[in-house]
Amino acid sequence: MSDLVFTPGVTREDAVVAFPPLGIAVTQTSPTFRHDLLELGLASENRKRAPLGSVFGTSLSRATVLPSGWRSSVAVALSHYARAMFRVFVLLGLVLVAGLGTGLTSLAGLALAGFFLACSILVHELGHVAAYRLLGGSMAPGIAVAKGMRCHLVRRGLPPWRDLLVAAAGPLAPGFLVPFLVPFLWVAPLTCGAWLAIALGHALCALWPVGDGVTIWGAVAQLSRRRRAARSDASPRSLL
Repeated sequence: MSDLVFTPGVTREDAVVAFPPLGIAVTQTSPTFRHDLLELGLASENRKRAPLGSVFGTSLSRATVLPSGWRSSVAVALSHYARAMFRVFVLLGLVLVAGLGTGLTSLAGLALAGFFLACSILVHELGHVAAYRLLGGSMAPGIAVAKGMRCHLVRRGLPPWRDLLVAAAGPLAPGFLVPFLVPFLWVAPLTCGAWLAIALGHALCALWPVGDGVTIWGAVAQLSRRRRAARSDASPRSLL
């Protein structure tokens, strides 16, 4: 584990690594100890000590604690996620230049599609961060985790309605930018259409019980149970 750097605020006692503000912990005896540390943002991979394959091949997993305030949190998350995607943007830029330089418009179009997809992931995750700060409080603990284009926010649970809104804010965030593309619709219809398709894809993925969909449907189930319980308590009962 010498290639790992623990996230500020993490405690290590009796073979247990924990982040008290979020109430999460991982035991060193767990067979998925390293994976859990990285997925939960309790540690980051150290670039200087990582194997050569990790440095020059796959992306490294990095985590950062969100500061207080929604503006600061969004700025820190944007910087963190964008740095994790840096090599992706560089690669797409090289492909775009190669496509334009050789006259292969299909290759350039593929690079632009990849660029829009990467940007949509950034917008998606920033939607989560902004909503969490606005609905969970300016001091609510959170950890932004990124590994290449795989980005997510580790946060505490909220009441069902707020949990639902925070989870839905990510998939819906790319769609919020669609109105700003209207002035460019006649100038670059394919570009606007590509972003609209990607935004629609994000929104539809929220309906599938995977990722954000798990949180969304879980919150819906909780609200449904509460409503049924409230109706049951409010219904008249016969006295025998």
